[in-house]
Amino acid sequence: MDAIESTAKEAGIDKAELTKEVKEQELKAKMLNSESEPKKLDYEEIEKYRKPGTDSKFDALATSSSVGTEGDVLATMDSSSSKGIFNYGHAAIVRWDDNYTIEAYPNGGVQYKKNDWKTRYNKVRGFWVKGASLSHYDKAENYAKAQLGEPYNTGFGKWPTDRWYCSQLVWRAWYQQGFDIDDGGSVVSPADLYNNDGGALTMFYSK
Repeated sequence: MDAIESTAKEAGIDKAELTKEVKEQELKAKMLNSESEPKKLDYEEIEKYRKPGTDSKFDALATSSSVGTEGDVLATMDSSSSKGIFNYGHAAIVRWDDNYTIEAYPNGGVQYKKNDWKTRYNKVRGFWVKGASLSHYDKAENYAKAQLGEPYNTGFGKWPTDRWYCSQLVWRAWYQQGFDIDDGGSVVSPADLYNNDGGALTMFYSK
């Protein structure tokens, strides 16, 4: 006679019922332990890096007209996208609520734009930053957001921090978090981001 059966007999309780109660108590204890001792996640376990189709968040993104989530990097090389110093190409960083992006334009400088990248451009790529945690994504978005209203950078240099062109803003937001998503040089163009899959960036969306 096992311990559960012996206890059930003494208490006059059906063994199956007692077994169920014991399992429920064990589950509660396990949940309490997991809450009091949170697991330290590796970046590959963070939802940004889960494979599409394995998480409801990805399923929602698949049917959304927007691209990406907070802090993600968006880039296009459509010829119609050029609004500034480059002949073609544009870049943006996704705002915290996914429905908007933070972008730099000659008309109005740094501003919010609707995240309609799936329909706005014919060729779009969305990127995650390799090794970044959710905290990094949040801080990169916050940095870009802090530049709202600042003027457009009509020069090619990427180092000024009081004026911005599109890809410079995205690059700097991540550079401040310790991630250099450019491929080097004194200028960071939309093409540098668009073609950086396998470098500092991991592409999660392309059309």
